[in-house]
Amino acid sequence: MLSATATPRPKFGTPAYYAAISAGSISWEDADQDWQRVQERRQHWVATPTPRRVFRDRPVRKRQYARAMATTVARDSRISSGAVRLLVILRAMCGERGFVATTNAALCDAVEKSPATIKRWLRELRGDLPGGIPGDAYVTTDIIREGGVPVGIYVELTKLVQPFYENITSRQKPAPELSTDRSNLSDVKTRESTYTERMLRRCQTIREAKAEKKAHAMPAGKPWTTNARSRMAQQPTSDTRQPQETPPWLTDDGLDPETGKVIRLFGCP
Repeated sequence: MLSATATPRPKFGTPAYYAAISAGSISWEDADQDWQRVQERRQHWVATPTPRRVFRDRPVRKRQYARAMATTVARDSRISSGAVRLLVILRAMCGERGFVATTNAALCDAVEKSPATIKRWLRELRGDLPGGIPGDAYVTTDIIREGGVPVGIYVELTKLVQPFYENITSRQKPAPELSTDRSNLSDVKTRESTYTERMLRRCQTIREAKAEKKAHAMPAGKPWTTNARSRMAQQPTSDTRQPQETPPWLTDDGLDPETGKVIRLFGCP
């Protein structure tokens, strides 16, 4: 039994314990007994119990998908993870409208929680954090009443949840008008469409020029047929010169038609 003035033995495995062994205040036999006691306690340790949520049923398969939303709420460590889950469900229920009229029972079935938990999560999403600390408002809620009796809840998403490109739709600039002046074109798509229109106009001009040229061209047919010669003879000519007689050396036989003598030798007179 230790005396009242004796110093307590340091904890096993600490630097002070090994320093006591080196100093000789704790023998190797005592250190071996301490190690045996630690091993016996480790064999009787109780593992952490398995959470009950892993034994619940899997969620019902639905064709319900959440639209794009900002990651601000997922990075907000002041609110609980259950509130983030509820906001994802609300985002899917709101769709393009940005609001939804539902009931607490429907939200309870969606996340399988009690109405009290749903109310607490909605309070966190409205910015009412525990302890009266103000937070960011991700949703706004209102009670739907009929004849003074509450029948549902109206939930509307704020701009902190919606993507940035949905918040600036009212500030978008009007599309520029099409112009052939490239110095006034700032949009690539507008420039491409203008180039396409210019090329179409050029092709149309080429087709019209070809059609006009074809209309004034020579009539169809081979150029040296009898019909073509007769049509060419019927056309008026602007040449007023008198036709000249064919010289004798250009005749087919090269003979003088009067004397019958050869007057051409190898094509020469």
